[in-house]
Amino acid sequence: MKKSILGFFAFLLVVQIGLSNVNSKSPLFNNLQDYGGVVWYNLVTPDISSSKKFYAKLCKWTFQDFVVKGQKLAIISNNGQPIGSMIEIKKADSSAWIASVQTDNIDASISDFVANGGRVIIDKFKINQSVGEQVIVEGPLGEKLSFIETMQPKMSLLENKEGKWIWQELWSSDPSISEKFYTTTLNLTVTETEDDGKPYWIFKNGDKKVAGLMTNPLTGANPQWVPYVKITDIDGAYNLLQQTDAHVYLKPTPEVRNGNIVVFQDPLGATLCFENFANN
Repeated sequence: MKKSILGFFAFLLVVQIGLSNVNSKSPLFNNLQDYGGVVWYNLVTPDISSSKKFYAKLCKWTFQDFVVKGQKLAIISNNGQPIGSMIEIKKADSSAWIASVQTDNIDASISDFVANGGRVIIDKFKINQSVGEQVIVEGPLGEKLSFIETMQPKMSLLENKEGKWIWQELWSSDPSISEKFYTTTLNLTVTETEDDGKPYWIFKNGDKKVAGLMTNPLTGANPQWVPYVKITDIDGAYNLLQQTDAHVYLKPTPEVRNGNIVVFQDPLGATLCFENFANN
């Protein structure tokens, strides 16, 4: 990858950790989670203006714009709370959400990841002594994510509130490979269950649920980590999606999670799920 992309990820980590310092009393940063937790989402997009317009309409998110070495970036906020970021990469074939996972030992994570069939896309790089290090990796089936090691307090994005991240799933072409890989490399456990009558696996760190695993429901689509956003009015969101150039993979239907979910690809190609999830 080009050095400009490396600089982008470095910038995101600086912004992310800086925000944790500024907003350390917010609920986001009080919901602490150990190794294996997603702490940030980045949207890479070929057209940041279009992406912001789309997600502002669908999720009511707001944005703070930056330009770094000629590249357009934006911090995503939900009700004034930073939850992610965007970068414009004009040459990108499509947009994509990339999750950042916190680790206590980035060198051990890289070693385990590679030894078990993953690969490094961008080599480990240090921001500074107080912020920490980051690496961009790809799992054995082609799914992409990043690792972050930092001295800053552990944190998790998951919070069941409107417009916020509530879950992440790995849509795998071979769940048996994915299960073995992530339980080994992230030292997680897994519980097999069912979702609408189909096999579903839940990754856990101790007693905390950190992610789901399922057979990729999209024919011909690459394996990928897919984020979920809490949207209460699923039918309303579906109606809004129909007014855009997004491609809806799954419209609300009683046969799937009681009609409380819609799955789509945004107009530039990133996959996302909206769900009206209720705590049991």
